[in-house]
Amino acid sequence: GAVIAEREEAHARLALERERREELLASINRNVNEGLFRHSIRDGLLYANTAIARMLGYDGAEELLGSSLRERLADPARGEELREVLSRQGRLENEEVVFVRRDGSLLPALVSCSAVRDPDGAIEFCDGSVSDITVRKRLEEQLRQAQKMEALGKLAGGVAHDFNNLLTVIGGFAELLATSLPRDSAHRQDAEQIQRASERAAGLTRQLLAYSR
Repeated sequence: GAVIAEREEAHARLALERERREELLASINRNVNEGLFRHSIRDGLLYANTAIARMLGYDGAEELLGSSLRERLADPARGEELREVLSRQGRLENEEVVFVRRDGSLLPALVSCSAVRDPDGAIEFCDGSVSDITVRKRLEEQLRQAQKMEALGKLAGGVAHDFNNLLTVIGGFAELLATSLPRDSAHRQDAEQIQRASERAAGLTRQLLAYSR
C-alpha cells in the first residue's frame, strides 16, 4: 500500500509539473510579440505561434500549418537567396524580408532561424523567429523625409544669402546712378525701376530665408 501511495504521489507530481510546463508554453505562445515557427523543408510550417499568425493577418496559428513561409515572400528571388544562405551557413541572422499578408498588404520583417539537419546532413527543419519592423521602417522613412527637408532648407538658405548679396550690390549701384542723374532724365527713371525691382527681389529672398528656417 505504501509503495502504491508513493507511486501515485510521484505520478501526481509529474502530472502537475507537466501541466505547469504546458501552461508556460501556452502563455509564451499567447503573449510573446515575436513570431516563432518550425518549418519543414518538405511539409511547410509544422508549428507557428499566435504572434506570427497575427502578423500575417490570420485569426489563429492553425490556419498557417502546412503552408510555406517562402511562398509568402513578396520577392521569390529573395526566398531562394535565403535558402542558399541557410544551406551554406546553417543559420540566418536578422535577414530583412517582406511578407505578403492575408489581405495582400506588405509586412516588412526580420527573420532569424537555425537549420536542424538529419543524420545525413540534409536540412530537415528550420526553427526561427519573425520580427515585425513596420514601425521601424515608418520611422526610417520619416527620418529620410526630415533629412531631405533639412537639406532643402540649407540649400534655400544658401541661395537666399548669396542672391541677397547680389541684390545689395545691384540696388546700391542703381541708387548711386539714380542720384547722379537729373530728375527729368529717362535714365534716372530706368535706374529707379532697377532699384524697385531689386527691393521686390529682396522680399523674395526673405521668404526663402523664412522657408529655410
